[in-house]
Amino acid sequence: MTTARRRPGRPPGTGGAPGSGQGRSSSTAADAGQAPGTGQAAGAGTATGCDEAAGSGPPVPDRPLVLVDVQNCFSDGFTPPELPVAGVAEVDWAGLLDCWLDGGSPVVATRDWHVDPGEHFAPPGTDPDFATTWPRHGVAGTPGAELVPPVARRAGRLAALFHKGQHGPGYSGFDGTVGADGTGQRLHDWLRTRGADGIAVAGVATSHCVRATVLDALRLGYAVDVLADYCVGVTPEAHCRALAELRAAGATIRSGAVRARGAP
Repeated sequence: MTTARRRPGRPPGTGGAPGSGQGRSSSTAADAGQAPGTGQAAGAGTATGCDEAAGSGPPVPDRPLVLVDVQNCFSDGFTPPELPVAGVAEVDWAGLLDCWLDGGSPVVATRDWHVDPGEHFAPPGTDPDFATTWPRHGVAGTPGAELVPPVARRAGRLAALFHKGQHGPGYSGFDGTVGADGTGQRLHDWLRTRGADGIAVAGVATSHCVRATVLDALRLGYAVDVLADYCVGVTPEAHCRALAELRAAGATIRSGAVRARGAP
C-alpha cells in the first residue's frame, strides 16, 4: 500500500515540498517530488474534507489506468511556472504507478501537446480568463510539455502516451492520439482492441481535463473509477464539485491510497 501524499487545502501560490507520507519501497528518493516553483499556483485541490470523495473504498489496480496530463506545465514544482496547480508536486505519482504496474494492469498517459491551439491561449497582451483562455502552457517540444519526473522515469513502462490539443483545447484524453502529429491510434481504439470495458482515471485538473476524460469514457460505455486522492483540482471547491458531477454521471469515486490486489 502506498500513501497519497498531498498537504490539504494550501492556498494559491504557497508552493511547498512534498508531504512526508510513506511510499512504496520501489520509489526512489528523487520521486518524492520536485523543488517548489516560484510562480503563482492556480489553486489547491484535495480530496481531504470533501464529502464527494468518500464512499467506495480505495483504488485497486484491476483495470487500465489513464493518467491525465501529469506534466510539468501544471506542476507547482516546475520552473519557470506555466500554469501551475497547487498540490501536483505533492501527489505520490511514483507510488501510484508502481503499485498499478506491479499489479499487472497497464498504464497509459495523456499530455497537452499544443502546437497552434487557437483561442485556447490568450492573445498576446491580454489576460487569460482561466475559463476558455489560458496562459501558454504545454507547448509541443518544450520542457513544460514533458511528464513530471516521477512519471517520466517510468515512461518506458507506460503502455501508451497520447498527445492532445495540437490544434485546439484538447481537454479530453479521448481526443489524444499516439502520434504527436495528431495521427495514430486514439485512446478509445486502444482500449477496445485490448478488450477493456472499464478504466481508472487520475490526474490534473479534476474540474477540467480529468472531468472531460471521465465524461467521455462514460458516454462511450466504460465503467470508470475516479481516484480522488490522485486527482488535483484548481481549487478545493472545484475539485469537490467535479467529483459530485462525475459520481452523478455514473462514475465510481475511489478515495484513499492505492492498494495492491488482494491486500487487506
